[in-house]
Amino acid sequence: MPYFTQKPTMMRSLSREMSHLVSCLPATQEENSFSSVSPSTPQLTVEASAQFHPFPTQRQWREMTGMNFCPDSIFLGALLGQYEMTPKSQTKRRIEILIQIYDTSLHHLDCVKGTNSLQIEILFNQSESQLSLIHTAMNKWDILKCFFIGNIFGSLGNTQHLCHYNMHNMAPTHLGNHWLEKMDPFHRPWGSLNSPHYIEWLNGQTKHNFFSWLALTSKGGALPNVRYLSPEERFPYLCIFKNRLIYQPNISTGRSAPSLPIQSLSSKGNHTVNGSNTSMWVCNSQGIFFSSPQKLHAVHHSSLSSGQNIIAAGEWIVSCGKILLISNQTGHYASSLMQLQRALMTLRTKIDLSDTVVHHKNYQTLQQRFFSASDFILNNGDIRRCNDIYSSIGLIEDMEAKASSLCLMGITWPPGHLSKNTNPLSGSSSFLSSLQITGFD
Repeated sequence: MPYFTQKPTMMRSLSREMSHLVSCLPATQEENSFSSVSPSTPQLTVEASAQFHPFPTQRQWREMTGMNFCPDSIFLGALLGQYEMTPKSQTKRRIEILIQIYDTSLHHLDCVKGTNSLQIEILFNQSESQLSLIHTAMNKWDILKCFFIGNIFGSLGNTQHLCHYNMHNMAPTHLGNHWLEKMDPFHRPWGSLNSPHYIEWLNGQTKHNFFSWLALTSKGGALPNVRYLSPEERFPYLCIFKNRLIYQPNISTGRSAPSLPIQSLSSKGNHTVNGSNTSMWVCNSQGIFFSSPQKLHAVHHSSLSSGQNIIAAGEWIVSCGKILLISNQTGHYASSLMQLQRALMTLRTKIDLSDTVVHHKNYQTLQQRFFSASDFILNNGDIRRCNDIYSSIGLIEDMEAKASSLCLMGITWPPGHLSKNTNPLSGSSSFLSSLQITGFD
């Protein structure tokens, strides 16, 4: 059972966009509700109602064609019998039969033009309509399942969809609704755009869906769009793990070398909406990591995954192939601390995390906390049991600013820096003194 059927308030809070999508899905009396639809095996009702798109049964076809001997009529009757007996849940098989009916009818009309040509022409038009309906239903379901289908199981466990923050709002808005971006053919960043178009469409009297209305009114042409990268476009951002460090393909050197040219990963000079010298990272459903700079309203976390499910996502500060600081900050996926812990468990087998700092920020209280990645993993992502990193005077250390400074200088944490910053009022071995000892100013 889809989770939304268990909470009726969710359905009442959905925007009119959902109503348009649901109304566009063809359905019969046997299936007039989504409550019986399984997220993993959607049973698409692809037959049109008899009132609008009649499609004959095998018996009706025999009555229409009479007793005249025509090979094409007999073969079409057999195909209609197969179509009638094929369960409606077997959409792929029904499409195959309809294509056979379409091709046979077309061949008869173009080459044979014999007995029962009129009836076969009618059947040709009906099969074309059925195929069109199936295509429409499948496209609509692909959009609907973005909202309602459950998480899938990837190589590292359950993965997560783009986040939709407005499911419980009685007055839906586009802000925070990243599913609108996923559904939009141009992937415009509605979740963060301060645009009046969505509210204007909600309050209008149009019967067109949101994206058709934008095209008809030419209101969305000047808006930016988020790039969903293809596998080829994602390749330069692939994370390669070697010698306990992170590398990326060095495409600037070309591919003339015997092996793939790589360079150590660094976030120096990159920026996100949350910090400087910081890059985005995404771990997809196969456990493959990608990292890139962020470009507001152009390249987001959803770009690196093409809007698909992920294991986890966030931001990190990387210098010389080592992760100085990592967080789960992502608006598109709202990655949880548990998902961050699973990503770190995967990274731990590939690179050294002994000096890595985990950054957690509460966006309601704006409180920030920092703890070691080893402590975070040991406590299974439960930050209530993690020890904060303190300065020498007993205050929580701003490790993000320090990591950013180190990245800008192209260096990494001093050895053992975490052990010198975890105890309040330790006094003797602060981060700054360790920098002076090692000659960094």
